[in-house]
Amino acid sequence: MKLRTPRDWYRRDRVGRRPGLLFLFGLLAAGVWTRVTARRIARARSVDPGIPVICVGNLTVGGAGKTPIVRELTKALIARGVAAHVLTRGHG
Repeated sequence: MKLRTPRDWYRRDRVGRRPGLLFLFGLLAAGVWTRVTARRIARARSVDPGIPVICVGNLTVGGAGKTPIVRELTKALIARGVAAHVLTRGHG
């Protein structure tokens, strides 16, 4: 199933118009999601794993080059004698 970008995203004639119901619903959902996520993060307890940890990540879902960076970083650490391991939450 291929999803298409909504046409309204590219319309320039919406200046001065009131936002639609779908937009307002999305705004409400985003606000609820933000509050729930902030609350979950605030309640989280930090954990000391007892070893150095490097986290490679960002808000970009795919195509930002995280996997090649992790591969090269792991190779460099192993070349220096560090027992490097990779933990992933990736696709699949």
